[in-house]
Amino acid sequence: MPAEPPLNPSIYRQGALATLLATTFTMGGGFLALFLANRLLGKDLFATYAVGTTIVFFAGVLFSAGLERVLIYQVSKQDSTDIAGRVLCAALCAGGLGMGVVYIFADALGAIIQLPQSDVALRSLSPMVLILPLLWVASEWRRAQGQFYLAYSIPAGSEVIRAAGLGALILAGAGLTGAGVVTSLSLLVPLCVLVYAHPRIPNLRPGRIVAADMVYGLRSMATRLVREATTRLNLIVLGILSTPQMTADYAVAARLAMALLVAQTMLAAPFGPRVTTLVTRGDMQQLDREFQQTRDISTVLALFGALVLVVFGQWGLALFGDYAAAYPLLLILSAAFVSDVMAGPGVLILSMAGHARAGLYVRMAGLGVLTVAACALIPAFGGMGAGAALGLSALTTHVMSHVLIKRAIGLTLLQPDVCLRIALSIGALVFAALGGPVLLSAALLFGVLMFGLWRVCRGRA
Repeated sequence: MPAEPPLNPSIYRQGALATLLATTFTMGGGFLALFLANRLLGKDLFATYAVGTTIVFFAGVLFSAGLERVLIYQVSKQDSTDIAGRVLCAALCAGGLGMGVVYIFADALGAIIQLPQSDVALRSLSPMVLILPLLWVASEWRRAQGQFYLAYSIPAGSEVIRAAGLGALILAGAGLTGAGVVTSLSLLVPLCVLVYAHPRIPNLRPGRIVAADMVYGLRSMATRLVREATTRLNLIVLGILSTPQMTADYAVAARLAMALLVAQTMLAAPFGPRVTTLVTRGDMQQLDREFQQTRDISTVLALFGALVLVVFGQWGLALFGDYAAAYPLLLILSAAFVSDVMAGPGVLILSMAGHARAGLYVRMAGLGVLTVAACALIPAFGGMGAGAALGLSALTTHVMSHVLIKRAIGLTLLQPDVCLRIALSIGALVFAALGGPVLLSAALLFGVLMFGLWRVCRGRA
């Protein structure tokens, strides 16, 4: 069988383009909403709002019970339009229960968080727990119907609506309760579009979901909960153990730094199915080529973003308000996310290669390290400690993924040159975060970036 080209653009173009457009518009709307929320609430209440939305998001994942994965599993077994309606009805019941739990226990949760008006924020945000499971189920059904652009555009739509609502609240002089209600209601319009767009989801009525499917859904929910916690848990721990000002600094810095993950997310959508295809065929050489080149492309774009943050990060933070003190934290978080991109999507490879349980164990280990390190470092070092904890978690995940993938399918993630480039990039960002000359750090990052660009060009030759 003749070897395929190192990277077949037609395989990657559609999924990557849809993901890129959705992520770009989502981030744009998210940054605008972030700016308006700071203007509306001020720094202390913005910290409460940020932690509240994170808690409610976790509650949404928990009470979704993985029903969106149940839907995909059922659709793969039979072509029945009744499935979507039954699963959507189950999500409505589960989400309603979750909303009630968050609303009832808002006072208790607020006492733990100890941020100003946290109970008010949780109550006003509690409808999100009802809407999110419905949104995820409807979105997965649209993907199953091949309507990728509709499904991927929904997060962007909700962020734009949220930004518009927050802008209206600024004009009206509303406060935290209004921000919570607007954030929840901003999900309703996208949900209605997903449900009622042609072809609409039919037969919204109760139906039986067998126990085996629910076990599969709960397992998927646990996997997602662990995955989301590795990037979001720090904010909650900061809200409990640190000051509102430090929590707000972390929320804004993390939102900016997460832009470095766009390229990896963009290429993961088409790369994941390719892993399954190539492992099934036993074509490890082609898998290695595609992995190297997708990682190199992601690395170049992430390093370019990190270079921009080093040079212009303080100006970017100033757009959101009094966040000059968050610049070192922004660079520490950037170091963690850049290392994540440069090491490659190890857990994705494990999962798509038929070793999903091993991938879950890797994520759980990373989450365990994150939790322990955050609780140990945040009281002493605040947001910088939270960033360091995230970096230690990423290191644990990458090393474990490297060992397990090497044993399972023979693919090497962390070659010596990759480790050297990761070390140089982290060193440059940490050096600038600790007060070193910005131009020197930028020059080192630029050198690593140029080497990465050379690798991409060589791979396409």
